[in-house]
Order: sequence, then C-alpha cells, then structure tokens
Amino acid sequence: MVEGRLRFQSWETEAGDKRNKLSVMLETFQFLPKSGGAGQSAASEPKIDEPW
Repeated sequence: MVEGRLRFQSWETEAGDKRNKLSVMLETFQFLPKSGGAGQSAASEPKIDEPW
C-alpha cells in the first residue's frame, strides 16, 4: 500500500524546449499480505476518503 501525493513540474530549457516531470512523493509504504488467501476476498479494494 502506498500513500502520498503527486508533484507536477514544468519548465523551459535554455534552448526554449518545454519539459514536464511528474513525481510521486511517497509518505508511507507498506507491503500487504498476498490476496486470495483463506478468508480474504481478492476483489476487495481500499476505500478512498478524498477526491482526486
């Protein structure tokens, strides 16, 4: 499971070319147990509390 935010940057080079960069700013990271085990539903998804 990964929690964090996206950071978008755009700039112009000295030659006048436009550049963009999208970064993932990680706040927390956790390995989750493998899905499909006994008593677990493979179709379950985490709930999202905030809209994008």
